[in-house]
Amino acid sequence: MKQKVGIAQSVIHQPKLLFLDEPMRGLDPMAVHAFRDMLVAMNPQGTTIVMNSHILSEVEQVAARAAIIHRGRVIAQDDIGRLIAPQGDRYVVEVDAPTGPLPYLTDVRSEQTAATGTLAAADFHPFMEYARQHGIRVLSCALQKRSLEQTFVAIVTEHAVRDALLVHTLAHLKFFARSRLLLGLALVLGGVWALGLVAFVVLESWGDRFETLKTIASQLRMFAWFYTAAMGLFALWWHTTQRATSVVFTRPCRPEIWLASVFTSALLVALVIHGAGFVLTLCLSLAWGIPFQAGFLWLALDGLLESIIIVSVLTGLSAVIHPALAILAIVFFSESTFFYFDTMLLGYIDARGASIWASAGEGLMKGIYLALPMLDPFHTNTREVEMTLRVSSAAWKQLGLTASYALFAFTFWFLFAARRLRRRAPGS
Repeated sequence: MKQKVGIAQSVIHQPKLLFLDEPMRGLDPMAVHAFRDMLVAMNPQGTTIVMNSHILSEVEQVAARAAIIHRGRVIAQDDIGRLIAPQGDRYVVEVDAPTGPLPYLTDVRSEQTAATGTLAAADFHPFMEYARQHGIRVLSCALQKRSLEQTFVAIVTEHAVRDALLVHTLAHLKFFARSRLLLGLALVLGGVWALGLVAFVVLESWGDRFETLKTIASQLRMFAWFYTAAMGLFALWWHTTQRATSVVFTRPCRPEIWLASVFTSALLVALVIHGAGFVLTLCLSLAWGIPFQAGFLWLALDGLLESIIIVSVLTGLSAVIHPALAILAIVFFSESTFFYFDTMLLGYIDARGASIWASAGEGLMKGIYLALPMLDPFHTNTREVEMTLRVSSAAWKQLGLTASYALFAFTFWFLFAARRLRRRAPGS
């Protein structure tokens, strides 16, 4: 009764602007129906109505426009018709209760007299032909339309994933900044790099500044390579051993989102370090009057791609084994190690002649070499650019191939680690 009195007080003077907060709450079905008709009639008469409600089915029936608010922000706003527009690639099909299978249909719901399912647009004609041949009577077929509630859930879920990824990425960046182990590693690597750089600058003559600049760029690449690898490795290992992931996954947060934030935070730091190295070499080249070489940019991009590869491999391995074992696996089971063994066996075969065991061993080494993940897919070409700083069109194409391989390595190891983390999630 109080709700009805409040509604009457708000509309009795025929306002030009009317704010309603959950107006359907506490009303019986007949009152809801009458109130809905009244709102629909008031709007053409010049009343602007702003209604806040969690009963989205009612909003869909009375509103002309809708805004979806998530965490205090408007994340979607449009006409109701556009928000719930039909999905042109799928149909809702209703047929007589079938006596056999219904191919092409998905999400089939069977009742006593009929069955309903969804049909992809590409399967429309094949299904209709199948129904004609098998005497299946099609009762209705219409484009699939989402309700406002389905639209709300889809939009909010999408933004929730983005928000979760952002929050966890920022949390990992703070974790990196406060980690004494990573800080100590950065100081050690930075100290070694600084001492080597000082010695190199002091011993080199004024005319060898170009070589000094090349050395600075190369050492910065190595610093970024080691440090970003350590971050991804340490973050995943520490959180899993300290059972922090069990707390995170019950928030709830899907393991894939949390793992993506680990990769994202490590790669953001890699991007910053490689970018800082490129800017430093650019500034030094300008300060020393050295013509800037495109090779510096190429090496910075190649170093970033290599960082993506090493972070992906080590993070994936640390999901199943201890970080120390992961590092040993990278050092020993690297493609360069087995390439060396393969070369040694080929030399032995040339010197002593082919035998069954030697040929089998050489084939095994070559197979392992091809199967192992490559940390530097084009090592020889990279060394050539490091030495000359000259970048040909073939080198830029090679960089594109390295980017493709980095994307493949990231995808493979991400899915591998995500599968392992899902097993550790509560309820799995």
